[in-house]
Amino acid sequence: DLFLVDSDGGKADPLLLGEAYESNPVWSNDGTKLAYTSDLYGNFDIFIFDLKSRESTRLTFHSAKQVPWTFSPDDKFILFSATMDDAVKNVQFPYGMLTELYKVPVTGGRIIQCLTTSAENVQVSKDGSMMLYQDVKGYEDPWRKHHTSSVTRDIWIYNKALEKHTMLSTFEGEDRNPVFDNKEERMFFLSEQNGSFNVYEKALSAESPEKQLTSFDKHPVRFLSIASDNTLAFIYDGGLYT
Repeated sequence: DLFLVDSDGGKADPLLLGEAYESNPVWSNDGTKLAYTSDLYGNFDIFIFDLKSRESTRLTFHSAKQVPWTFSPDDKFILFSATMDDAVKNVQFPYGMLTELYKVPVTGGRIIQCLTTSAENVQVSKDGSMMLYQDVKGYEDPWRKHHTSSVTRDIWIYNKALEKHTMLSTFEGEDRNPVFDNKEERMFFLSEQNGSFNVYEKALSAESPEKQLTSFDKHPVRFLSIASDNTLAFIYDGGLYT
């Protein structure tokens, strides 16, 4: 279910309570709406929730699972991942774990494919020219800890005009969940390079140094997000932190 709590803490108020499974809520840029996924009709579809009217609208109707990541800069579209229609020229083997990136209008309508490359936790720059994302190279349980192999996740930036993908992370283990800082000169992200998932920051190049911001050692940090004033929010050991 979905709840809302003040960023200073306090009582968490329910937004959606029911028999369906609702998850992966993401804010619109103007803060008036939430996109989320729900299995209300059997499979996981994209819905939009209006915080003023407290009404939800279903936007997608495909049988594949769809997971929202962000709104477009103008709040007219929701970007999401799903395994629906791989491109014949994609060099990646067509496999159920390797999703494509799509967008759907917030008013509903035709779905448009953005990338055939598997891209998760996508963040779009304010002018729409760049996208930060984590890749998916093959199957690995997303909750596995201390994992090092050829399919560990890396962080990339995509230049839309050049149609160019550039890898930003260099750690051989897991790097995940990138977000732009409010000047879009740096990124914050989660990495396991010091024993457990913690929050790091670095400039938007592979060569730039990385700075560790949190030092949790027993449990991993999960679900990183950012506000317009650079306040970071995340989950640790079952609690919500800023």
